[in-house]
Amino acid sequence: MRKIIFVLGLIMLLSACNQSKSKVSWYYKATNWNSNCPRLPLYEPLAIYKDLSTPPKWFMSFDDLLSSKKDKIDYHSIGANISSINHIGIDRGVVHGYIDESVRIFENCDSENQVYFDKDESVFYISKEVYPIGSGDIVLSLLDSIKKEFLFPEHWYIINTKDTTYNFFFDKKVYKSELKELNVSTHMYNIDSVYNEFTITGILPWFPDSIKTALQ
Repeated sequence: MRKIIFVLGLIMLLSACNQSKSKVSWYYKATNWNSNCPRLPLYEPLAIYKDLSTPPKWFMSFDDLLSSKKDKIDYHSIGANISSINHIGIDRGVVHGYIDESVRIFENCDSENQVYFDKDESVFYISKEVYPIGSGDIVLSLLDSIKKEFLFPEHWYIINTKDTTYNFFFDKKVYKSELKELNVSTHMYNIDSVYNEFTITGILPWFPDSIKTALQ
């Protein structure tokens, strides 16, 4: 009789656990998209994906399709472009990291114009006549006038999902100072390592405690 009660109790416990897991949003559970695109959830609505380029690269999605907050927060107005991610910092609702220098093509730029980047508004623009250089502007170096290739310098970013702000930093000291001001850890996670952990355990270090408990 005791064995029967024990078995019934175990079944009820497992059933309760399964029901708890089923209530967790797929935003926290999906390890890939369309079966061949690795996916890692961050803080809603952010996630990172690995594309199918050669070699494959992790890139940021600002409105993850599985997030309930998709389209409720408009990060696209900032013209954000974060790719080739190897490490990422994530703590207290803040996502941050490093973006290596890269080559950008501006086809509409002619020999009379220059390309600037307004780091306060995070907007690219062209033409020194219409947009004179400001104190916060970064002038991009021209690499090839025929191909319209410009060198975009290395920089850092901080995305605060609590107040939905996003900032670029071209000075590492200023970037670290801002993290300190926000009381955010500077620890960086290796993306490939935490993704492997995610596929095995289904849990990530930055998940809310309530989500961790439900997924265990």
